[in-house]
Amino acid sequence: MPGSVSTRLQRFNEFLTSPDSLTNKFYDLDDADADRTTAGMKNLDPAWSLRTGIYQAARNRYQNVLPWDNNRVKLRVADGMNDYINASPIVLQAPGMPARRYIAAQGPTITTVPHFWHMLATLADNFAVVVMLTRTKEGNREKCARYWPEDGELGQKLYAGPGFSYLVKLVQARRDPHAACTIREFKLSGGSDGDGNMAAVDKTVVHLLFESWNDFAALGKDQQKNFIALLKIVNQYRSRTNLSFTEEQAPVVVHCSAGVGRSGTFISSDFLLSCIPGPSHSSLISSTSSPSSSSDDSRSHSHSSRVQTDRRFIIDSARFLYPSTTTTTTTTTTSSSSSSSSLSLPLKRFSISEHHNPSLLEKNNDDVASHDPVFDTVSALKKQRMLMVQNANQYVFIYEIVRRVLAEVDESV
Repeated sequence: MPGSVSTRLQRFNEFLTSPDSLTNKFYDLDDADADRTTAGMKNLDPAWSLRTGIYQAARNRYQNVLPWDNNRVKLRVADGMNDYINASPIVLQAPGMPARRYIAAQGPTITTVPHFWHMLATLADNFAVVVMLTRTKEGNREKCARYWPEDGELGQKLYAGPGFSYLVKLVQARRDPHAACTIREFKLSGGSDGDGNMAAVDKTVVHLLFESWNDFAALGKDQQKNFIALLKIVNQYRSRTNLSFTEEQAPVVVHCSAGVGRSGTFISSDFLLSCIPGPSHSSLISSTSSPSSSSDDSRSHSHSSRVQTDRRFIIDSARFLYPSTTTTTTTTTTSSSSSSSSLSLPLKRFSISEHHNPSLLEKNNDDVASHDPVFDTVSALKKQRMLMVQNANQYVFIYEIVRRVLAEVDESV
């Protein structure tokens, strides 16, 4: 592959030692975020309107963390019913790579627990992944309601709201020591199509609880190994889908307490690491091996061709996210039909266009040396949900994680 991992690591390290400190970069992002929020609160710009969330106080955990009106998850409900949930669809895409989809959500409150399960029930596919990055309580303050049934062989609970009801049953629970997380598998069944009509729902929901991350904090070096292991597990589960390569995968649902700080840091890290080739992260994204004993072998077999294509995209696109000093490279992309073609593409900087979908990291003619993929990714996130990556410590943490994985890949090739 043209351009060594060592070169990419060296280039990436330049961002950590550049005169523009990482903290100042974060403050630039934060200032832009504050401007958008002010425009939304004061109805100065419809693009950043927060009007819907402002009038939904009973469904918000924090009144100052709201989804943009033009980028919020809408519950599937009957006409005239309240479709609000404090959650935002997130899409990140680098050129030449499939889009990666997430939902960033607040930690459910007691009153919004049924809405959360309804959102999960109406996602595409019959398999959903939820990543919870907070304890239910820190000190004496609730950070997230416990929205799942108690552990035990017969652990099950009914969750109902206007026009829908679901039975959630615990299938299994285990602790993963490498990721320092608890993995629970639930069977979600019941209910409604959201329009008041009964419809069969039979879905597996995998819930990963990562409790060692305090609010507003970044993880220490010892916990970084756990975090990287968590990312690997999430992406093993992500591959358990019946969809073809050309179809959209159901998004991974990520939440902490407010659904912005730790959630934004997780999503940024997951996306950036998905663009790095090698065994440390990306090859596990396309793993067809089961992360648990309950995995369906036929499910893995049905999407094996898509998996191989996905891995090819990751390997071929990584040089653009972490470029070498070469100005032009040749990319070979393998399609799902096993045919291939060669594309000669110049190495150009990624940026976010204000006039296009902020999910896409676009190419422009700026000097490649000025490209900072972390900055661009966080900028794209903040345009899809306010306050994503909430402070400078979390922002710097993303660089540390990417550098650590790049170094691991460098050692393995």
